[in-house]
Amino acid sequence: MEFLVANFSMKWSTARSDNIGALEFIRTHAEDCITQTVYYTGNGNDHPEVVKWYEDHYGNPRKRKTQYSPV
Repeated sequence: MEFLVANFSMKWSTARSDNIGALEFIRTHAEDCITQTVYYTGNGNDHPEVVKWYEDHYGNPRKRKTQYSPV
């Protein structure tokens, strides 16, 4: 099984057929899989907790930024 994330190609291989090693795979490649596009996966679907988590960590990307700074 092969996953493509952005420009990264990650090959999933296992030595034993009874263990796919999903947790090890996720722990190894978590930083490559977590990007700013995670915001849009939950926006408007059944996963509002994803949007909330993203806004808590990165802010709201749809919020208009002001050109004026407070004096």
